[in-house]
Amino acid sequence: MAAASLVAIAAGLFATSAPAGAAARDIGSGGVNSRCDSSPYLLCLFYSGNYSGAYWGTSSYVANLSNSRFISGTGSGAGQVVRNNAASMSCDTSVAGNLWCWSYYNTNRGGNVDYLLPQRSGNLYYTWNDEASVDIF
Repeated sequence: MAAASLVAIAAGLFATSAPAGAAARDIGSGGVNSRCDSSPYLLCLFYSGNYSGAYWGTSSYVANLSNSRFISGTGSGAGQVVRNNAASMSCDTSVAGNLWCWSYYNTNRGGNVDYLLPQRSGNLYYTWNDEASVDIF
C-alpha cells in the first residue's frame, strides 16, 4: 500500500514539473553534499562533477541562471556564470520538508530536466553544462 502511494506521488510530481515531451532523469547517486548541507541553501549547483569546484545555491525558484555566479572563494570556477556551467547538484531539502530539486535545460522550467529526491546528490545528465533554470518543490 505504501509503495503504491509513493509511486502515485512521484508520478504526480513528475507530471507537474517536467515539460510535455521533455526527458527527465533522477540523478541521485549519493547523500547530500557536505558543503551544501552546511550552507544556507536547499539546492546547490557545482562547477565540476562529483560536487567539486565552486558552488552556487538557492532556496527558491530561479527562472534564469544567467545573472547568477558561482560563489567567490569556493573553488575552481568561482565567479563564473552558473548558467551552462554546472556539472553536479545537491538537494538538502529534508530541512524544509519532502521537496525535490530540479534543474532545467531552458529558462522558465523548460526542456529536459534532471531531478533529485531530498538528501541526495548527483552529476547532472540532461543538463550537464546546459542548465538554465532551477526549482524546488
